[in-house]
Amino acid sequence: MNSDRFIIFAEQAQTFAAQVANQETRDDGREIPRNRAETHPHTLWGWILTGSSVSPNRPRLLSRLLSPLAKVEAHEGATALLLALTVFLLMSAYYTIKIAREALVLSESGAEGKVLAAAAQTLLMIPVVYFFGKLAERLDRVKLIATVKLFFVSNLLVFYLLYRAGFNIGIAFYIWVGVFNMTVFSQFWAFANDLYTREQGERLFPIVALGTASGAVAGSAAVRALRGVLGNSVEIWMVIASGIILLCLVLVWWIDRHQERQGAEDGVEKAPPIEGGGAFQMVVRNRYLLLMALMMVTLNWVNTTGEYLLDRLILAAAQTAYDPAGGVSEKAFTAGFVANFRAEFFLWVNVATMLLQAFVVSRIYRFFGVRFALVLVPFAAFASYFALSLAPLLAVARWTKMAENSLDYSLQNTTRQTLFLVTSRAEKYKAKVAIDTFFVRAGDLLAASLILVVFYLLQIKTLGTFLTTTLFLAVVWLVVAWLIGCEYRRRVADLG
Repeated sequence: MNSDRFIIFAEQAQTFAAQVANQETRDDGREIPRNRAETHPHTLWGWILTGSSVSPNRPRLLSRLLSPLAKVEAHEGATALLLALTVFLLMSAYYTIKIAREALVLSESGAEGKVLAAAAQTLLMIPVVYFFGKLAERLDRVKLIATVKLFFVSNLLVFYLLYRAGFNIGIAFYIWVGVFNMTVFSQFWAFANDLYTREQGERLFPIVALGTASGAVAGSAAVRALRGVLGNSVEIWMVIASGIILLCLVLVWWIDRHQERQGAEDGVEKAPPIEGGGAFQMVVRNRYLLLMALMMVTLNWVNTTGEYLLDRLILAAAQTAYDPAGGVSEKAFTAGFVANFRAEFFLWVNVATMLLQAFVVSRIYRFFGVRFALVLVPFAAFASYFALSLAPLLAVARWTKMAENSLDYSLQNTTRQTLFLVTSRAEKYKAKVAIDTFFVRAGDLLAASLILVVFYLLQIKTLGTFLTTTLFLAVVWLVVAWLIGCEYRRRVADLG
């Protein structure tokens, strides 16, 4: 009996010694744990971070759970999951209004009107980037994010009222959704880049980006499942999206508060407002940023032209399927046909994206590196459009575009965010927004110019000219991606 008590006492003493060895000393002589989870081991946050309140040396629960997805060190799992949840909700909100956007613009303006509306976003992005940069210089990162999100929520409510009043909002809403999409996601990834080092980002961004992929699946699946309940009322999704965006704002505040507390315990000062010059000046004067801007122009030019080709084939199929004796107008039938096709298309793209994000992206990074990931997507795009040039049919366009988009939304999206891990804070919050908004939409403008010249001026309505141009642009994209990979490797070496 005494021997058993002695053994228990010895084990307790050994545990206490391990805890003491894992402590630091403050300037005033008081010893403190190395992390906040050990400071409050019995709180919910402490349990999330440690998975246990017994011993700080036990492997972290979240690290073990996330290990099939990526390598996660102790105390990294909770923040990564909260970031993933935030972008999951953002993407769900985006997809709830994206399908409404497609139905509105195509039913009111057709495929050509959609492309021209996308191009109009380019001009709007110039003042957006300017004012965003000014806000970044005056506000800390949470106030910056809150200001932008509240602005977009107010816009959604205005569109809701206009649509209910009977106004045609297709073009305006399409332009607005593009600005919203580019701005909030660029802002989110700038925030994530600000939280992590390069080494952490390369490991953890595949997990964070999994929230993007799964949110897209959830958003498109929710729209498809609830259409039977809500009918064809597209305006209800504007209200739902507004609520989701407000929830995302709460999560960002929570993450930032947690990071500040951890930073205060580690002696790290609170991140100040962003300084530096204008966003466009940064891009033009920096070879690395300029190459990324060029990549986004060519990437989006390829993608927008591909979407135009798919839309042409969808509208042709809707025209063939329409029956005037069905008791519904051609405009309403076309809107419903497009909405149903796009809902199913987005769903399968997003399922493939989620699977790639969960099980492929981190392994490509681990075994082949960022440079390989950069060139893989443009190569896949070239292969997709080459196949479509051989058989320009809706079935072929559906599957090749699904393959291209799923790689774009998973591997390409994660890689383009990873590239900013080796940039300054000003480049993350200013130059990144310019690249993710203006230069992305510059690709739309070039695509619209091509369509304007070929379709309207030259009256060439066959798909062959667009396919040839897209194949050439895919080759340019591939070369630029390789150059960026070389520059990224040099920057990593400079950082040591």
